[in-house]
Amino acid sequence: MNTRNTIKKSNRRLTPRQRQKINRKLGMLASIIAFAIVLSVFVGGIGNTVKAADNYIKYYTSVEIMPGDTLTKYYDTYGEHYDDIDDYIEEICMINSIDKDDLISGNYIIIPYYSLEKK
Repeated sequence: MNTRNTIKKSNRRLTPRQRQKINRKLGMLASIIAFAIVLSVFVGGIGNTVKAADNYIKYYTSVEIMPGDTLTKYYDTYGEHYDDIDDYIEEICMINSIDKDDLISGNYIIIPYYSLEKK
């Protein structure tokens, strides 16, 4: 094996285009890792607000917002397994990227709920 050629190849400089390509890939990898960490913290923290999570399975449903609807109404309908109404409302706001007063009739939001039935 020719070690001279191997050494020469490894000492080559990267072109600006190659460096840019590598930097993009490293940036994408860092973004994916950061997203995975945030997601794991988000998912891990939400499960702590449920009373009887051992036997229940968490599901999500899409609900059309009707005139006069409030997040408290959704808690009354879907949030019975949550310890606190504020935790439930905070989770809905986080999932849908809204403030608690941002309900607009005709729009849809994602609502979490728990059930014993496997669906």
